[in-house]
Amino acid sequence: MLIFAGLNSFIHIKTIVRNDQNKLVDIAIFSEDGEELLTEVNPESKLSQEEEEDLFLKNHDIVRSPKFYQLAKRIIQLTENKVLIGFETESIYNVLKEEFEQLGFEFKCSYLSIQSLVEKIFPEIKEFDFIDVCMAFQVKIENQKKSDSYCKALIELYQKLTKLVYKEKIEGEIIGIKEKSQVKISDSTIQSLPKKEALYKLFNKNHHLIYCGISSNLQQSISSLFDETNQWANQILKEVSIYISYDETGSELIGFLKQHEIISQKNPIHNKIGKKDLFSYGIRSYFNKEGYINLEAGDIINSENKKIMFTSLDFAKSSLAKVIDKYHLCPKLCNVYKTKGGCYNYGIGSCKGACVNEENPKTYNQRVDKALQSLSFKAPNFFVIDKGRNTDEKAIVLVERNKYKGFGYISSKNISKDVKLLKTFIQHQKHDNFIGQMIRNYIVAKDVEQIIEF
Repeated sequence: MLIFAGLNSFIHIKTIVRNDQNKLVDIAIFSEDGEELLTEVNPESKLSQEEEEDLFLKNHDIVRSPKFYQLAKRIIQLTENKVLIGFETESIYNVLKEEFEQLGFEFKCSYLSIQSLVEKIFPEIKEFDFIDVCMAFQVKIENQKKSDSYCKALIELYQKLTKLVYKEKIEGEIIGIKEKSQVKISDSTIQSLPKKEALYKLFNKNHHLIYCGISSNLQQSISSLFDETNQWANQILKEVSIYISYDETGSELIGFLKQHEIISQKNPIHNKIGKKDLFSYGIRSYFNKEGYINLEAGDIINSENKKIMFTSLDFAKSSLAKVIDKYHLCPKLCNVYKTKGGCYNYGIGSCKGACVNEENPKTYNQRVDKALQSLSFKAPNFFVIDKGRNTDEKAIVLVERNKYKGFGYISSKNISKDVKLLKTFIQHQKHDNFIGQMIRNYIVAKDVEQIIEF
């Protein structure tokens, strides 16, 4: 599914003059997100015969058309947070502004005039109209009587002009942008997104993938992405108009697998990770002066101590938290938090007192050893069964002979230990060492629904 932000809307209008004011009688708006408005507008005034002939409109059609106030909300939806592009857009903008003023509303949007852009590119041309420019660029207007035909020709003309000039020159002609615009997205669009596991991709206006992310709550992640206080997101969004695609994954593991495949193939600019960083996280162990084994999750690339590798810091921290609870380890000796006295868990009885030297180091260290052993999943052949995209479905991942084979989705009714049957639901993927390690890390760090070994 696609959601869009920071795009353009193309517009063509027809007007009449009443009481020294332009009144809208026909409008076509095409937005790059696929939304459009195409309608005649009732100006609450009868057209003269000359106006009917000049505008190719009929009074009997106009009188049945919506009035401007009935279209106002839709016009705002199609122009909000977008650049409005027309031929003589300043005049169009002023017409819309006057119409909205009659409703007591201040209309504002950024706009770009194709006429002004052509004048900048070809200063030697002194006089021209829209049809002249279309003919010069071999852009066909299918029906010169219809506003939608003008609008479609306008889109094609704009696309041809953008190939002739730098993006900076076009941005320089946009009225209403005082600084580099940051793309935005409406609250209603964000609220319509699912609060589910999903993989999402950010593309620039040229349809190039710039970032691929995964989320356990898509709505929350997209909302955070467009939060002006999010400095990392601002770096991505400030330079490009973007659209976003997303796919629900059900299982977070499927999200990780799909993300790794996409990053490996497409190498999006904001996902770049050096190969030296892929296995730089883990849990290291060392003895303190009292003889207790201490654990620490973090960067282990330069560590000389015994260590267990993870493909992400999140996996390392999640795995450590899991064994702290399961084996009653001391959070202080696991470097989860620092304190001079006993840890919080000691106060509630889940730590046996290693932090205050009450527990025998040998006894404590035996539990640490068991905890470390539990952080390695070494089965060579297995399926991972995890939650699907809906209640009737499960996600399935296959590892065979220690190699990742692929993933898929399966009906909950088809879950069994029939290896041949389960394999029929697998979409085969390419194995690499990183993905193989990541699957094992995930099994250790997270709670999957089922492991089927064979």
